[in-house]
Amino acid sequence: MPRENDFEKITGRLQKIVTVRDSKDTPDLIKDDLSVIFQLKDGSVAILTGCCHAGIVNTVNHAVKLIGSSSVVGIIGGLHLHDASGERLESTTEHLKKYPFRTLAPCHCTGLRGRAAVMYAFGEIFEDIGSGSTLKFTSK
Repeated sequence: MPRENDFEKITGRLQKIVTVRDSKDTPDLIKDDLSVIFQLKDGSVAILTGCCHAGIVNTVNHAVKLIGSSSVVGIIGGLHLHDASGERLESTTEHLKKYPFRTLAPCHCTGLRGRAAVMYAFGEIFEDIGSGSTLKFTSK
């Protein structure tokens, strides 16, 4: 996952993850980030994120480049904002405002502060989800 902005950095406990190479600890930059992009019938896109270690803005930007459209209407999953600074939360929500979201459903590693930031920035399109939740995406 390309990391193209200056505010989505590896922070907190993630900085302590290492890979042993040639008997030496080497910082693991967690480049194996996974998300699934769903193209809906109307051509819009929803993204199901894993843990989003590269950052949700980097993830959405990469998805847009892959699909050739900025019609991202939904994000569901972990946004890895649990230990994000106030500055990062603000930058993240500001960058995401350029997309035509109909649903934002952060969970898992987004953390309470991250979920609250998304809820306050996006209001009614915020979905409070957890295990067993069901979301339905329909054409506009």
